[in-house]
Amino acid sequence: MPRLLIISALALAAGNAFAGDYVYHYKGRAYQSAESPYTTSMRLKADVTLAHQIPPDYAGTVKIKSYRLFDGYYTANKRDAIQSPYLYVETDDSGVITGWDMQVLSTNPNGTMAGMGSENDTQAVTDDTCWWGRTQCFTMADNTNLPGHWSAGQPVKVARVR
Repeated sequence: MPRLLIISALALAAGNAFAGDYVYHYKGRAYQSAESPYTTSMRLKADVTLAHQIPPDYAGTVKIKSYRLFDGYYTANKRDAIQSPYLYVETDDSGVITGWDMQVLSTNPNGTMAGMGSENDTQAVTDDTCWWGRTQCFTMADNTNLPGHWSAGQPVKVARVR
């Protein structure tokens, strides 16, 4: 009987196991140049949810489950996405994000395309937001050569549905 009780307890515990999503936060520095409706006191911020923690010494793209980017005026998320977001990261031996390229293309409040991005790699160091005209993207606010920083929140525990 005790053996059956232990096995039952283990089965119950396994059924209540949690799957963890990992939320990473990005905070850019204040824009160096801005056009209305943006100001130089605004900055790019992001919350990116991944299914797994990014491992140490990693370099590559990661699959984003959900995201929220805020450029000081406009918030981009999956609902307004024109295409899937892109996130390339590089981590050090502790798993801290040290290099990245994050790009999002969505619909802005004017109903046209808007691009938001942050990059800190060998190609560029910049945070920017732009709105599309008829043929090109007009930069509305940017910050060059002053990278922001990433931090990892605690895993978000989500109960598995049976």
